[in-house]
Amino acid sequence: MVIKSLHIIAFAGVRNRDISLSSGVNVIDGANESGKSSIATFIKFIFYGLSSKSSKGELSERQRYMNRETMRAEGFIVIKTSDGVQYRLERSLDSTHEKIRIVNQATGDTLSDIDPGEYFFGVPEEIFTETCFVAQASAVRPASAKVGRTAAQSSAIENLLSSADENIDISRAIKRIDDSRRELLHKRGDGGEISELRKKRASLESELEASSSKCEEIVSASASLQEISRRITVLEKTKQTYDSVFSAMEKLTAKKRLDELTETDGKIRDLSSRLKRFDSSPLGNGLEQRILYAEDAILDYDDACSIYDSHNFDDVTETEDDEPAPDSEEAVEQVYDASHGSKILFRLALGFIAAFAVFIAATVVMVIFSTGAEKITFALSAGALAVAVLMFILYGVKKRKLNKLLSDWDISSEDEIEDAVAERTDRLNYNREMSTLKTRITEKLDAARLRYDDAAETVAQLAEAARIPQSEDIYETIGKLKSAASDLALKRESMVSKLNNLTGQSQVLTKQLADLDRAKILDEYEQTVSTKAGQTALSMLKRKDSFSQITAKRKDTENALAASVKRKSDLELKLAQLGKLGRSPDEIKTLIQSLDDRIEELSLRHEAFALAKSSIEKAGENVRYSIIPKISASASKIISAATEKYSTMSLDSGFKCGIGTSDNTVASDFLSHGTSDLAYISLRLALADEVFSKENPVVIFDESFAHIDGERIRNIMRMLSVKGAEFQFLIFTCRDEERQAAMDLDCNLISL
Repeated sequence: MVIKSLHIIAFAGVRNRDISLSSGVNVIDGANESGKSSIATFIKFIFYGLSSKSSKGELSERQRYMNRETMRAEGFIVIKTSDGVQYRLERSLDSTHEKIRIVNQATGDTLSDIDPGEYFFGVPEEIFTETCFVAQASAVRPASAKVGRTAAQSSAIENLLSSADENIDISRAIKRIDDSRRELLHKRGDGGEISELRKKRASLESELEASSSKCEEIVSASASLQEISRRITVLEKTKQTYDSVFSAMEKLTAKKRLDELTETDGKIRDLSSRLKRFDSSPLGNGLEQRILYAEDAILDYDDACSIYDSHNFDDVTETEDDEPAPDSEEAVEQVYDASHGSKILFRLALGFIAAFAVFIAATVVMVIFSTGAEKITFALSAGALAVAVLMFILYGVKKRKLNKLLSDWDISSEDEIEDAVAERTDRLNYNREMSTLKTRITEKLDAARLRYDDAAETVAQLAEAARIPQSEDIYETIGKLKSAASDLALKRESMVSKLNNLTGQSQVLTKQLADLDRAKILDEYEQTVSTKAGQTALSMLKRKDSFSQITAKRKDTENALAASVKRKSDLELKLAQLGKLGRSPDEIKTLIQSLDDRIEELSLRHEAFALAKSSIEKAGENVRYSIIPKISASASKIISAATEKYSTMSLDSGFKCGIGTSDNTVASDFLSHGTSDLAYISLRLALADEVFSKENPVVIFDESFAHIDGERIRNIMRMLSVKGAEFQFLIFTCRDEERQAAMDLDCNLISL
């Protein structure tokens, strides 16, 4: 088989990576933490999946290799088998589901839920992992390797050849068998599970003797229990007779209640009809409210008349609604402005007259003295005269405005304007307020008059209906109506009270009959009165003393039954306590027989452990004399190709490895660390030749050559290139030695 390509969607820390591979030797080069081990494990994941089991203190494979972002492990590889068919192997895994598909890319045929490793290689995951998935050789040690690299190497080789798993130690398995055998029975016979069971059997023999003495007491209690049980049966039968009478009484009572309900509902309908007719009459329900409403309307009208008469509206001057109220501030300001302006203009006019006189005098003087400036002073005097005339004109305008304002407010000077404004404002506001009040009171009076008319008509109608003669004083008529309404209200209240009582009785009876079928009640009544229990119940309903007597008898029966049940419970408790004190002889005999069977079973198992130890030891001998020569010959070819110094490999009866040279054989104790690892790798490849019969697998080396020098690495890779016709090799490394050897030998070099 050859893997053509890897397509990792999500696995450990690797996401969306594609890697193309070739047949023969492929060197995948990458620094530490670049994902080499994850890619190597991804190949095993596609073939065999990830284990969910975890060792103490370590994560399971699923926990380690599920991608932290997607919480999935998924991807596919493309392979080509030895017969030339190309397949696509897909696997996806999340926390709850796993999906596997094997797709024949030529035909499109698909297989699901079959491990590709089992399908193509025909071996379980453990054998694939321990033969074709090679980690650092120095890191792989069996459980029994407590001392020495050479001793550990020999133990791992023995287990590889015996079971294809260097992590299973045959010597340790034999030791476990011995330990298990000692757990059953020590050699001296004074310890182990069989010895303890024999002691327990002797104790049961003593217990059997003590238990026999209690049998008589248990038998006596059992007889009493049977007697009280018979008495309970008789009492229960008697109680059933009484219960049948009371059951019949319940059925008769139900019929009686049904009759009472029918009668009560009839009375309710009659009384409701009378009450409805009363309420629909003029003197019916609400009469007092109608009288009070009419009385309130009449009182309201009288109050409205009193209120209108209490106000003197004759002095109120009617005002137009749109007549504006005087603005006191504006009026005062206008008067003061006209008075002040006129005074200023008058003073300015006098000032310019004075200036005119001065300029005229100056002109005369200049004319007399012939100064030549008389024209200027004359012009100034003319201008002063013109301005003076203008000021007098403006003064006249302001004075007329002031006189008009004083005339409008009917005052003689501006000092009186504020009082005049205040007086007019008060008068106008008073007229408006009184006019508004008159309008509002008049409207209320008119409305009250309308209600009064309606109320008077209502009082007349009610008086006629009650046959009360109307008085000229309407209040007297209302008083008589109130008295009549009170009597009628008492009468209605009595009817309502009686109706409520009947309704309450109906509700109680209806509730008592709610879960019962009325037709069934009538049918059961007919059936019950024809029975003996029914006749007894019928007489009990008629005679209270019979009911009391049968009730007392029923109570006595129930008390006797309760006492018998209590006695039975005490006897059962006594028997239970006797049982707790010790087991019955038959039970103890059964336990003794069970112990005898268990002792016999463990004795046979003890003999089986001895036989298993002998079989394992014999199997080891068979490995030594049949498989070892074939593995040694195959491993010799591999190590000869990897090193020029050593040409043969041999294994002795203790699975110690020896490597031969042209002169002699070097024992594994004297091999270097790197040569020892090389021998171990050669044995794994030789074992793979023997194990895989269906399809040659891909061999994965994950940092497996850490202790081997560059020259021997070249020889190993040269040897692997020769075997590339049979196997595909994937070498994951971060070292320059493997990288340089790949370039020297023209191997496929992939950089991560």
